[in-house]
Amino acid sequence: MFPDLMAAAKDIVARHPNSGFPMAAKWDPFSFVDFCEKARKEPGSVSECAALEIQRAEWQLLFDYCARPRS
Repeated sequence: MFPDLMAAAKDIVARHPNSGFPMAAKWDPFSFVDFCEKARKEPGSVSECAALEIQRAEWQLLFDYCARPRS
């Protein structure tokens, strides 16, 4: 799931280049939590918008995973 989330985050950050999201070579969930905490303190900012979009992508990936048929 992390590679898919990383790909989604890259697309989102490309649309919000001034978000300050720390892109790395692989997904770092702890860094993402820190980013969300910082963005929460900046209501209406580009950072908050990017954080919310990445969170939405994360939830969508989780829901899609849970809805997959099991073999």
